[in-house]
Amino acid sequence: MIINNIKVRNFRCIHNAELEFNKNLNIVVGNNGQGKTSLLESIYLLAFTKSHKTNFEREVIMTGCDFTKVNAAVDFSETKKDYSIVLTKKTKKTKINDIEQKKLSEYIGKINVIMFSPEDLRIIKGDPNIKRKFIDLELGQTSPIYIFNLLMYKKILKQRNELLKKIQKNEIDDYILLDVITEQLSQYASKIVAEREIFIETVNSIINSIHRSLTKDLEKIRIEYKKTYKDDLFEELKNKYKYDILVGSTSMGPHRDDLVIYLNDEDISIYGSQGQQRTAVLSIKLSLIEFVKSKINEYPVLLLDDVFSELDSTRLESLIEYIKRNIQTFITTTDISFINDELREKANFYYVEKGNIR
Repeated sequence: MIINNIKVRNFRCIHNAELEFNKNLNIVVGNNGQGKTSLLESIYLLAFTKSHKTNFEREVIMTGCDFTKVNAAVDFSETKKDYSIVLTKKTKKTKINDIEQKKLSEYIGKINVIMFSPEDLRIIKGDPNIKRKFIDLELGQTSPIYIFNLLMYKKILKQRNELLKKIQKNEIDDYILLDVITEQLSQYASKIVAEREIFIETVNSIINSIHRSLTKDLEKIRIEYKKTYKDDLFEELKNKYKYDILVGSTSMGPHRDDLVIYLNDEDISIYGSQGQQRTAVLSIKLSLIEFVKSKINEYPVLLLDDVFSELDSTRLESLIEYIKRNIQTFITTTDISFINDELREKANFYYVEKGNIR
């Protein structure tokens, strides 16, 4: 998968940019606050229809403008397609080959992107909700059925919580309906958890060889998916009816599960240094490249935002060896001194200043 070119309008500080990209390595250079990250963020928006930096998508629209638009030509192994997204303060529209997509779920997953950014440290140090969103995002890239099951689960979960609150307030006393909704919830939960567990198992089968290469065999890494229930969610939720009614919410299920990352068998969020945590996230992201490739038979595009600021020379050298592979990669940096002559010959350089890119 290769992004051949991109057009960006009114995106944060980028007023108007039209760029051709290298099929291998693209290095975006500039001081902080000039728009380097915004270029990568626009690619991310095009792929996922959302920003990796904010939940309030209208924030990416340039101040004083009514909309932002990103469109790109993408090459796949057997076809070429044009993608676009237009975001206003009230609407979001996507197109593939100028045909508007009626549902975002029909669009998401068509452009596969793996991004590493400073915000990704939240995968290790953030609350469980952030970790679940990470899993949902990465699985959603390659599994439309996972997105469907997740949407159905969230819909039924909302219905169940509303019913629990009504029973709590003595507005209704319908335990038969609670049984029905709980069973429906459990059915979708089992599908979601099964796919999450397979995802983690697959990443674990890939990640250690990558992490060993980044750490010169000094560290081993393992990811564990932690469920909030043991085996039969339906029966366990039935046993907690009184508690769930008391608090007015559903106490167990995939919406409350967690993710723990172990480095040398210790919880990295507690015992890992900043550099170790950063390298662990990078290993996870690089392993996702192979995960996506195994699912769609295409390599995704790799976005590395400010990845070099806290890597020591050993880890930096290993990463550079990795990105020499045949994967289209975008790197932002304030300093190009780390880039050797071999990489420079393969790369396109883009210099950013006050939102202008040359």
